[in-house]
Amino acid sequence: MLHDRPSRPWRLIMGTKKIGELLQEAQVITEEQLERALTRQRETGGLIGESLLQLKLVDENILSTMLALQKDVEGVNLDEAQPTGVALSLLSAYQAMDLGCLPLGADEENVTVAMSDPTDAEKLAKIASITCRGVIPKIAPQTQIYRHLQRWYGSQLSDEEQRRREILRHLLQIKYHITQLEHFFEKEEQDLS
Repeated sequence: MLHDRPSRPWRLIMGTKKIGELLQEAQVITEEQLERALTRQRETGGLIGESLLQLKLVDENILSTMLALQKDVEGVNLDEAQPTGVALSLLSAYQAMDLGCLPLGADEENVTVAMSDPTDAEKLAKIASITCRGVIPKIAPQTQIYRHLQRWYGSQLSDEEQRRREILRHLLQIKYHITQLEHFFEKEEQDLS
C-alpha cells in the first residue's frame, strides 16, 4: 500500500516534463550538457540522472530536489538522515540492495524508504509485502542510496547484530499479522451482531 499524499498544484506542470528539461529550464544545465548526458545514457543505459551525476554536470542534492518536484514526492538528503534501527531491521541488506532503497523510519503501519524512483509500483509492492506495512517513499539519488546502504548495512555490522536485526524483523512481522487477525475477528464479530 502506498501512503496517500495530497496533490500539489505544481504537479500538473512539473509531472509532465522530463528531468533534463526541468534542469535546463532552471538553468542548472545547458542544452549541450543535456545532450552529453543523453549520449552517455544511450551508451551505458540507466537513468539520465545517473549520467548527469557521472559527468559531474549536476550536484546530487539539486538533482534530488528537482526529482522530488517532478515526482511530487518528498526528497531526502541521506547525508543528513539517520535511519532508525527498527526501519533497518525490516529489510535485510540483500533486500535493500536488491530493491535499491534505504529504510529510514517505521511505525506499526508504515515504513518510510528512500528510493531513486518512488513511482516504481513493483518495488513499492515488494517493500510493502516484505515489511508488512504501507510504504511512504522519499526520493534520493541512486548514488547516495547505495553509498548509504554500504554505510548502514556494510561490513561494520557484526554477525551478532545481523542476527538480532533478523530476529527483530521476524518478530515485527508476526506482530503485524496478529494485529491484522485481531482486526479481522473484531470486524467479523461486529458483522455477526
